[in-house]
Amino acid sequence: MLDLVFVDRPALVVDSGVTLPIAGSDHHGIYCVLKVMSKRTSSFVRKICNYSNGNYICLREALSYAPWTAGIDLYDDNLDGLVAYYYSIFMSAIDEFIPNRHIKVRPSDKEWMTSYIRHLINRRDTLYWRYKTNKIP
Repeated sequence: MLDLVFVDRPALVVDSGVTLPIAGSDHHGIYCVLKVMSKRTSSFVRKICNYSNGNYICLREALSYAPWTAGIDLYDDNLDGLVAYYYSIFMSAIDEFIPNRHIKVRPSDKEWMTSYIRHLINRRDTLYWRYKTNKIP
């Protein structure tokens, strides 16, 4: 009998071969070692705005007095520059009049892992480390 291993990228195969018989059987197993590198997802910081507590009267007033026409003079032929200029004006007003906070997003975390649970895990590990080094409960 012939056992086969199919791969769509042979360059990823590092090693392959036949094993010894298993438990006195006449069948030999096959193996294939692949060179696979997984990219680790890194954490990032995201800004979260609390729109329900925003000061929209002051925001509207700040946006009405913003120098919108100055952008046309600065970036008359550059549409990307004009959009970036308008975006910076709008976002600076948002940052000033709508409360926000920064959170750390960890894509590899499970859905149930919260900052409070992480705090408790760190607390547990700290107490365990203290006990192991000092032998004091």
